[in-house]
Amino acid sequence: MTKNSKQRISRLEIVDRKISIITKSPILFLIGIGIIGLIIRLYYFPFDLPITHDSIDYFSYAVVTSQQGHLPVDWGLTNNGWPIFLSFFFSIFEPQKFLELTYLQRFLSIIISVLTIIPVYFLCSRFVKKQFAVIGAALFVLEPRIIINSLLGITEPAYLLLGIISLFLFLSKRPTVILISFFTLALCSTIRYEGFLLLFPFLIIFFIRFRKDERIIQKIFLAIGIFFITIAPIVFATYEATGEEGIITPIFGGGMAYLLTHVIQGIPDYDDVIYGENSKEDRVLTFVSLGIINTIKYFGWILIPTFLLFIPIGVILLFQKRDYKTFTIILFGITMLIPAFYAYGRGIEETRYLYMIFPILCIISSLTIKKISEKFKKENL
Repeated sequence: MTKNSKQRISRLEIVDRKISIITKSPILFLIGIGIIGLIIRLYYFPFDLPITHDSIDYFSYAVVTSQQGHLPVDWGLTNNGWPIFLSFFFSIFEPQKFLELTYLQRFLSIIISVLTIIPVYFLCSRFVKKQFAVIGAALFVLEPRIIINSLLGITEPAYLLLGIISLFLFLSKRPTVILISFFTLALCSTIRYEGFLLLFPFLIIFFIRFRKDERIIQKIFLAIGIFFITIAPIVFATYEATGEEGIITPIFGGGMAYLLTHVIQGIPDYDDVIYGENSKEDRVLTFVSLGIINTIKYFGWILIPTFLLFIPIGVILLFQKRDYKTFTIILFGITMLIPAFYAYGRGIEETRYLYMIFPILCIISSLTIKKISEKFKKENL
């Protein structure tokens, strides 16, 4: 071996030792990644662009709520948990400062998006070592679509934060911690009502995991009680203001009713281009085909550029584990595909309906990176 080769190997060993010291304190990595994620978001902060579409609805609702001190009467805004949260901050500032309040709305969204690296890291650490869990957190916070979405001031950042916390807590081995996951899941449901769907797989898996427990039925009712007691205040307040509770109704009275009325029964929706009066095709076939095609298309689209290289190997590694954690995240992912499938079947083409799948993609990617690193002697490097 030449002298230069020995020097290169020596330098690599020094670097590897330094990195090994850092990897023993992953909090340093998380802080660094969080700072980078925050800087990127602030760099692209749209100071010259007003909020639009859903953002302006949430903004207006939050402003009125902060001014009146209660929910606006006869304003049936779906997913009003986020604007209610905003209203607490808006009440601190003067309502006339429109531009500053929009900045605050976006800035809160950015902060929440960056803080999501913490539950993503802990979630990934359920499956891989800490240094690989850090990489999974980095993949999430630096994902371009997550960055762009966090600049809009809409519901997804808070929805993702609470949903990922719920999943992490639910994967605990301690029943008490698992019960807390139903509390955070309830908060998640107030941000976006799709979170309510996760109650069913959580209860199923909870029963399967602890079915030998003599008090399993009592614990299931306790979990259900925690969930509904948590959402009760916002449900009752929304019902008093609008006559609808805002979480269960949009699922069963909105989505399912639309399918039954306009898709299955074929009654035209005059405001819908696809299912309007001019539609001559089989509506059920149209809905199913659109749902399948668009789900596959947009799922493939969100894999680019971050996850595409890691997913094929990671999926194989994930299914090799075959434990309750694997079953949980698979059922979690399938459940979160349901609202995406519905939206795509309706012809609503947005990738954000798949963002709750991102933490699972981070887990799968970290499994792949772990496998690749095992092929090299310098695992820390």
